[in-house]
Amino acid sequence: MDMAESIFETGTSGKDGSGTAESADPHPARDRWNIEALNQKENGMERKIMFDKVVIDCRDPQSLSEFYIRLLGWVKGFDNGEFVIIGSETGSIDIGFQKNADYVPPVWPEKENEQQQMLHLDFAVDGAEYPYWIQYAVSCGARKAEHQYSDQWTVLLDPEGHPFCIEAI
Repeated sequence: MDMAESIFETGTSGKDGSGTAESADPHPARDRWNIEALNQKENGMERKIMFDKVVIDCRDPQSLSEFYIRLLGWVKGFDNGEFVIIGSETGSIDIGFQKNADYVPPVWPEKENEQQQMLHLDFAVDGAEYPYWIQYAVSCGARKAEHQYSDQWTVLLDPEGHPFCIEAI
């Protein structure tokens, strides 16, 4: 068994242990990490690699980070004028904002021969509070995307045009 296979050798994909689609956790990897396998040595080198942060290119890192601080209630942890990092209330998730004077916002939905999105962020909220959070995101400076494809999530664009979704769970 190679390292990649051993990392996922424990756990199941379903919340109830069945692994069926009806019971599948939308985030199946959360209960499947084999921490011992992650810390094993491979070729004499200890394998410890961890996710650090998502970094978003933008024209104005200060104003975009302030938008996400308002939206998420997170805190600023680093700011050198060209690069800003904000962190979650638990300190376990960071988003970086990197100045890129040549940043071009993506077109959403995608169109051939237009700037494509590289990724988008998904945020989950309680279904009963879903309308409030959409309205709140807009009041923070987001705008609702013209095209929507589900009543379970809403696609919004941040002040620099990055798509993100708010999902009712």
